[in-house]
Amino acid sequence: MMRDQTDRDQSDRGQRNIQAVEVGFRLIRALEEAPGPMSLKSLSAAAGMSASKAHLYLVSFCNLGLVVQESETGYYALGPYALQLGLTALSKIDLVHQARKTLYDLRDVTGEAAYLSIHGNVGPCIVAKVDGLKEVPLVVRVGFTLPLTSSATGRIYLAFANPEWVKRCVEIERQMARTSSKFKFTAAELGEIVKAVKARGYAKTESLLNIGHAAMSSPVFDYEGRLAGALTLLGPANDFDRETELRFSKLLLSHANALSSSIGHRGG
Repeated sequence: MMRDQTDRDQSDRGQRNIQAVEVGFRLIRALEEAPGPMSLKSLSAAAGMSASKAHLYLVSFCNLGLVVQESETGYYALGPYALQLGLTALSKIDLVHQARKTLYDLRDVTGEAAYLSIHGNVGPCIVAKVDGLKEVPLVVRVGFTLPLTSSATGRIYLAFANPEWVKRCVEIERQMARTSSKFKFTAAELGEIVKAVKARGYAKTESLLNIGHAAMSSPVFDYEGRLAGALTLLGPANDFDRETELRFSKLLLSHANALSSSIGHRGG
């Protein structure tokens, strides 16, 4: 009986300690979301606790380096250890690893092939993929570089990637088009494509790069708000009618936003 009571007491203390950590980190979250340093009164109110309780936590957080207190104003801000933790977490992020479950989820729900592309020398390059559930003649290849102008993936880069990189890649495509049957686009046409992609948040192409096939793509952003990659669905064009496009676009945007969050992005 005594041992049972001791075990229960230890369990209760452990639970209280866990709850105390959760409560204390409401202060850290409030500082994270604040536009600048906060007074004790504002910080405690944002965290939903009394100023005296908040002060006890803040003393400990300051000792750990998670929080600093400005000597001039007495206001609080995130400290150097919080920065170190964030940078360490970011350095360990692997977009391809993070995307694998996302690709399978997209494939399982839609039945279509799904792939992830990242920046390459002359365009976005496929770095991870899962095949669709149907047998189709078109197979996605890891390592394939996609054109910016005539692929859904490329149009995501056309709209969101670094302008200098985009300009160089488009010029390469123009030079190649002079000696092949590749599509040509005027500056005005490219501008309309970019405007449409930014308005919708995703890109769709049909029978441009591959006759009889359609693709939809959405951007993935990193912690600095830069384009980190693109998630793309690819399948037979008749699978992408207007009603299905609306359903697929919601899934694609939701998964791309979640993947962006997983690598540190905090945008909408």
